[in-house]
Amino acid sequence: MCAVLSSLAQAWGREDADAYGPLFTQDATYTTYVDTYYQGRCDITEAHRALFSGFVKGTKLADSLLGIRFPGPDTALVTSRGDTYTGDKPGGLTKVQTYTMVREADGQ
Repeated sequence: MCAVLSSLAQAWGREDADAYGPLFTQDATYTTYVDTYYQGRCDITEAHRALFSGFVKGTKLADSLLGIRFPGPDTALVTSRGDTYTGDKPGGLTKVQTYTMVREADGQ
């Protein structure tokens, strides 16, 4: 789970939608802090392609783990604080996010 969060941040920092999107399942949903809703890996990828060339261009993604719960053997609920930033990583992260992570049949 930490590796997935790290991969998300690295792809974000490179502004690489083609690396960011595939970290989500085919049927993932994604709701942003500005109330935008994306449905599915393709939608998430294409939306981030546009975001990386516009609204969030030049930003990095910070994440600080708050907790992990395992409701099943292949499912984790991950809560973290996060933020986008430029320059130095901020000391206080202003957003709380929840990820539902699943291990798929291929182990990913």
